[in-house]
Amino acid sequence: MEIEKHFQPYLNNIASYFKKIKGSSVGVDIGGDNLKIVKLKKTGKGVKLEDYAMVKIQKGLTRQELRKISGKIIKKVFEDMGIKDSKSNIAIPSYSSLITLMEVSGQTELEIKNEIEYEAPKYIPVDLEQVLFDWQILEIKKKEKKNQEELITNEIKKNQNNQKNKSQEGLGRDNSIVEGSEEGKNKILLVSTMKNVSNEYQKSFDENDLTVNLIEVDCFSIQRSLLKGQKGNYLIIDMGGKVTNIIGICKGQLIFSQNIDLAGDKLTELIAKSLNVDKERAEKMKLKQGMKNDSVSVNNNIIEPFF
Repeated sequence: MEIEKHFQPYLNNIASYFKKIKGSSVGVDIGGDNLKIVKLKKTGKGVKLEDYAMVKIQKGLTRQELRKISGKIIKKVFEDMGIKDSKSNIAIPSYSSLITLMEVSGQTELEIKNEIEYEAPKYIPVDLEQVLFDWQILEIKKKEKKNQEELITNEIKKNQNNQKNKSQEGLGRDNSIVEGSEEGKNKILLVSTMKNVSNEYQKSFDENDLTVNLIEVDCFSIQRSLLKGQKGNYLIIDMGGKVTNIIGICKGQLIFSQNIDLAGDKLTELIAKSLNVDKERAEKMKLKQGMKNDSVSVNNNIIEPFF
């Protein structure tokens, strides 16, 4: 199919996920305005896009209402697509989670775990009993150790400068490797989601006989699809209907995900107001013409300033 040509580079990026997967896998992206589903198949040449669907979400639903009916919508789409395997990988919106950087000084896995659990309340603005949280180690800085020869040489130079008339005896106390007095902080990415959000999704899936293979925040899915294995610095702009998610990547590591309440619906509203047309027509114009709108006025006065 034609669309597969455009998706193939990204399918190649996520091929590593299929190393332990046989056959097909189903992915579900739950957004505020749309629900997207893909069925991917492992082949001898990599990963093939077998089928996909996008469902427009009913306007006016609250986020909680959407979570509660998400399982019902997904099951109906599965039936229409002929998907019989009910096990899915779910990506939930970033606005349902809090992602932040923190630093800890622990060196062992247990020390880091204990310190994160102790420090987490400083970063998560609600009672920890109400959230599910996990973390990813971005950077480990070991305690610095100085070389024995370097220490002795520096000590000799210091003594020569400050005490020129003294012999170099007495340096034996430095004949060992000494730990530096300063130690680096370990960078940790802390990710938390309200338990009620996760529970509402899980309950909706259970009620519709759907099995969840995993749930993750969509910014990680996006990074993996676009930048798998790349170690550079990037800024990803993911514009939805109500929320735009700005994802920061540094040296191949996701370091922040920031949501702003300025997105596609607002752009539609501005186009409708500028051209004095209804929102339905403005939405069609936006989707069809995008940044290449026929109206110079719309481009110069609305679209470019908006972005």
